[in-house]
Amino acid sequence: MSHSMSHSMSHPMHHPLRDNPIESPVGKPSVTDQSLYAELLTAVDKLLRRRADQLDEKKVDQFVRKGWLQWNGGALKLTPMGAQVCDTALLAYA
Repeated sequence: MSHSMSHSMSHPMHHPLRDNPIESPVGKPSVTDQSLYAELLTAVDKLLRRRADQLDEKKVDQFVRKGWLQWNGGALKLTPMGAQVCDTALLAYA
């Protein structure tokens, strides 16, 4: 058994999102980051309900700068990083 295999087997309860949350340059996400995560969840909900007209443009710009949302052919889409942020936020609320 390889070292990496034995290491992963020694931690059967490891959860990649819970145990390795989105890395913040300063460590644990700040209250501001947590607030942004919640706002991203709200924005994604509005996008899924086709209510992009209700989104705050400044927040959209902030989410795009962070790489959580991206423009794709005139449509706003969730990026893989944004999906990870949403998963982390949802786990925090669970």
